[in-house]
Amino acid sequence: MKQADVITTDSVCMQVPPGWEASREGTEALVLAPPTGGFRANLTLRTRPFEGTAGRAATQEIAGVLAALGCPQVLSWNLWPYGQGAEGRWIEYTYETSEAVLHVQQWFHLRDGLLTTCTATCRTSQLPAYDNDFSAMAGSIEVTDGNRG
Repeated sequence: MKQADVITTDSVCMQVPPGWEASREGTEALVLAPPTGGFRANLTLRTRPFEGTAGRAATQEIAGVLAALGCPQVLSWNLWPYGQGAEGRWIEYTYETSEAVLHVQQWFHLRDGLLTTCTATCRTSQLPAYDNDFSAMAGSIEVTDGNRG
């Protein structure tokens, strides 16, 4: 089996499964699933300084989702036992667009005042195909010592 690639932003790195395309710009990364002709499942990785807790960051995010999307269905809101001395949260929700029902999973990783948000999006029907890859990518996040690329 081919070894996963690694994408590195200014502050974190993450493993990318074989066949997925990754690009980065500063503190953000975008990872795209192999094209299948429909909605292209994707994962975004963002970091920023944050004063507060991972729980507070997740609360702020879901409040924004509720305000922006109107009728999302919140499926899960959990502690994420990330490790590495970090605090983590995981939320999961779906929402309907004019073309599809999208499934979103977000992982929040807070360590030493740096918040990393990992957001995975796919059609609900695609989740069985991509769920393990999404979880593996989120679980592989590591804080780096500055710029590496």
